[in-house]
Amino acid sequence: MIRAVMPGMRAVFRRICSPDVVRVVLTVGIVAGCVAVAHVLGLTLCPLKRLLGVPCPTCGATRAVVLLLRGDICGAFAMQPLVMVVLVLLAPALAVAGVAVGGFRLKRLLAAWTRRPLFWWVIAVAVLANWCYVVARGN
Repeated sequence: MIRAVMPGMRAVFRRICSPDVVRVVLTVGIVAGCVAVAHVLGLTLCPLKRLLGVPCPTCGATRAVVLLLRGDICGAFAMQPLVMVVLVLLAPALAVAGVAVGGFRLKRLLAAWTRRPLFWWVIAVAVLANWCYVVARGN
């Protein structure tokens, strides 16, 4: 009876439970768990900051995500603008594109983007600008 009602669900379930998706979800879950434990214990995860005292380009990302989860969008953006832009704008767009287009087409699209020098220049300028902001702010 269920097969007659939802014949396309089997393909959707296969795509959602593919080994690649399961690996990504497990990896994100493990990393998030480790970061949460470090956050609760008050440990500094950034090796650059621990060794040299200089924040890395993503310093404050964990605190920004915590602020975002608490609903403080402005505080999260002030803490780490680049990571927040990626989380708030790019990640949902890629997720929707991946669902709508299919994983293999999304990989080809990303491969096409990464072959262009302009893509890497934009990434480099964004990371450098973010790093300057993080250092000036003193994260």
